[in-house]
Amino acid sequence: MHNGSFTAEDGARAFAHLDMIPVRIVSAPGLRNRSREIAEQFNQRLVYDSLYAALADIRQCEFWTADTRFHRVVKEDLPYVKHISEYLASKNYERLGS
Repeated sequence: MHNGSFTAEDGARAFAHLDMIPVRIVSAPGLRNRSREIAEQFNQRLVYDSLYAALADIRQCEFWTADTRFHRVVKEDLPYVKHISEYLASKNYERLGS
């Protein structure tokens, strides 16, 4: 919204849809330590994405990010970190009937 890619109405609708999704707050033993390890390993100044990557690592699931720089740095060593463009490409592939 702030970069002009959405109108205010589109943004409000998107947030309304997000608000309908049930969210569960998750804490995991070792989360802070693992996130710090990831941040240090990949020279991340901030631990924001590292926290999500650490949670995905601990929970053994995928972490989808739109942060291209973070993804580019970690993708070889943390294959569970996926870039949103991979999801969008797979959806376009499915839509084309392949």
